[in-house]
Amino acid sequence: MAWALVWLLVCSRRGKRADAAILMMVVAGFIKHNLIAIPVASLAWLWIGEDRRLAARLTLVGGLGAGAGLATCTMIYGQAFLTQIFLFSRVISPARVFTELFKPLALAVALYVGLTWAWRCRRGAASARFVLTFTVVALAVFIIERAGDGVDCNAMFELVLAAAVGLGLGVERMEGGWLARKLGLPRARLIVLAALLAPLLATPDMRPYLLIVSPDYRAAALSASRAADAEVARVRAIPGKVYCTTTIVCFWAGKAFVYDPWAMGQRVATGRWSRERLDRALALAAIKTEIISQDFPMH
Repeated sequence: MAWALVWLLVCSRRGKRADAAILMMVVAGFIKHNLIAIPVASLAWLWIGEDRRLAARLTLVGGLGAGAGLATCTMIYGQAFLTQIFLFSRVISPARVFTELFKPLALAVALYVGLTWAWRCRRGAASARFVLTFTVVALAVFIIERAGDGVDCNAMFELVLAAAVGLGLGVERMEGGWLARKLGLPRARLIVLAALLAPLLATPDMRPYLLIVSPDYRAAALSASRAADAEVARVRAIPGKVYCTTTIVCFWAGKAFVYDPWAMGQRVATGRWSRERLDRALALAAIKTEIISQDFPMH
């Protein structure tokens, strides 16, 4: 999706046809269906004033491509495909948005730098107008998607990309900002980058560096790997349909994906199914539930 965006921007700048770029976005959307901010922002940017003729053409091409894709997938997978995409039962809670909105400090800093620069330059630079459009659309999509139960970092992909684009342009062209005027451009850039890197280095996702520096971490990782191998072997030997409480174990064991506990849990939580109906369905389908050893952590 990101490369399709780059392709479209290059085609727009050079006055070339961008049909293939918008179709690449459509294909990416069928791989990860919540990536909608990029095509929406791209078309909105063109419609707002960059090239309305191109916007009309790409809107038509993208709409036809998406329609053809939906029709093809419906023929292959049946009505369930449309139901899963458009009519999925999910608990919605706006409060979830505000508990996580700017938890990543680095993202907040990047958004501030990019939006500040884009707003200041919005009337004179197409790049600034694009950053502003992209960031606003990505933020709106993030808020809508993050309100859904079970949607975590998936809602943030395009917002992170928008922040990265805005940050890159903002840092490159921050000579007019108050921080650059006060401290000088090189020092101001270093301060912004340090404000981004410091919280990133402190996040739990950076733990894999312990594989190099910590013998205890390596030992724990090896123990977890052996526990996983043992669980996979155990599940593989179970006949019939099996659901694993850690789903990847069933996948590694070669078991078919027969039960989605989260999706069915949402149906129960929203009142579309009762717990009794779900239990009867599981029993009728003869699906065995296997509790996976806690010696095998998910992360």
